[in-house]
Amino acid sequence: MNCRECGNEMKKKDQPCEHCGYVMTQSEDMDTVLKTIFSEEGGAVSVATQSKTSTGSVKQHPHNSKNRPVKNREGQGAKRKNKNAGERMVVILRMSLAGVMMLFSISVFLSWFDIGGTAAYVGIVQNADSVKFINSEVVGHGLDEPMTNDVSVMSLSGWDIYRFARKYAAGYEYVTALDGSLKTSLVSVIQKYYMLAMLLVVITSFIGTVLVLATKSLRWYGVIRNFGVLNAVIIGLNLMAMKVTWLNMFIINAKDYFKQNQESGQLSIVHNGITYEGSHYIYDVQLEKGVYIAFGLLLVWLILSIILVEIRGRREEKAIEQGDEVL
Repeated sequence: MNCRECGNEMKKKDQPCEHCGYVMTQSEDMDTVLKTIFSEEGGAVSVATQSKTSTGSVKQHPHNSKNRPVKNREGQGAKRKNKNAGERMVVILRMSLAGVMMLFSISVFLSWFDIGGTAAYVGIVQNADSVKFINSEVVGHGLDEPMTNDVSVMSLSGWDIYRFARKYAAGYEYVTALDGSLKTSLVSVIQKYYMLAMLLVVITSFIGTVLVLATKSLRWYGVIRNFGVLNAVIIGLNLMAMKVTWLNMFIINAKDYFKQNQESGQLSIVHNGITYEGSHYIYDVQLEKGVYIAFGLLLVWLILSIILVEIRGRREEKAIEQGDEVL
């Protein structure tokens, strides 16, 4: 052991230094022993990490390794808690989306459109088979008899739109040309395909619901979102074709009927029917609760699927940064 005063070796630590006479105290003796031990072991923990307080107690250095495991455990616990909360939120979003999509599928079978007026009646009954869809109260009404717009001629649900097109729309594709021959009405053909596309609305709703319930993976939510966009477009096109007279197969056929059965005069399609020599043949379409419910559910469908797609994107970015597999 070396003297703290002159640095020379001391033969006996409990006696004064033979070189300078310095007397080492017990506390100084302990410090010297600890310093010697730590320096010989490579200095893993230095005496400098501790300091004596006025009472002689040891003050722990703030970076002592004993503190690290506690902090790590606390951090890992917080991460697990946040992860579990995030997973619960994803489950809630998934189940909410599945419920909304099932309700949307049901809304397709509710009444969407109530069609009335003389022009609607004349245009619809041009195809005799389609009389099956006409309300019983107006069956047998004369084609030339006036009908007010508050009289319902035909009510259609979202699913009825497809059924009507599949069975009867082909009978509305042709109108009479100037030479008396039949020609294809492009407007009627386009609307027929809009109506037939309602089958896709039902199919995509069913597939989307199955995907949400059958798998926990978020990889399909981009497809489910696109299903929602497709359904919005199909329903919007059918709504436009039903409401806009110039794009409606029933009005096109009603005009063709009046043209063949009137001696002379100018026939014109207007926003709510057909006019002829001062007479007005009404075409009126009322939107029923079913179509509003369908649009509302479809909006929620899109919002939830977009949120889940965003969550998926963030997880992909984080997984790429950490080199993990994206679920």
